[in-house]
Amino acid sequence: GKAGLILKTYDGGLNWDEQDSGVETVLGDIVMHDATSGCIAGNYGVVLKTDDGVNWQEISTPTSNDLFGLYFVDTSTGFACGENGTILKTVNGGSSWSSVSSGTSHCLRTLKGQLAANPADLPQTSTTADFAQVQMAGYALSRQYLSAWLRNLLGEYSADRILEIDW
Repeated sequence: GKAGLILKTYDGGLNWDEQDSGVETVLGDIVMHDATSGCIAGNYGVVLKTDDGVNWQEISTPTSNDLFGLYFVDTSTGFACGENGTILKTVNGGSSWSSVSSGTSHCLRTLKGQLAANPADLPQTSTTADFAQVQMAGYALSRQYLSAWLRNLLGEYSADRILEIDW
């Protein structure tokens, strides 16, 4: 939230308690793996991580660009995206982040993914790009470019994930 605001509920949303984020910047997307562990992305490249659901630690990232979206493939592998085509990747649950080339300088708002219920149910001729929903302020990308970019980004996960990217 605004000015580093984090709110947590213990009763399904009836009441909310403010948590100390330790930062004064706007915080955007949050991913919680369970009731106690998760990450938050925010402005100026801020990423916060918690392992107890209460205390948040600021994690150093290789960017000062605003971050708007988070997506985790599993509890270890995750991505953050933001201004100027910024994409960050973690392979240790958010404890450290590295840059990944997106091939664009446009603002990336969200990375959202879902497990395919059964990858074998996907059409045989389909690739990850066939299932990608891309919105990029009037710009078009070829499926060949998008397919290669997604495979590079997701690596081994590209075969069994449906990915939505909002630009």
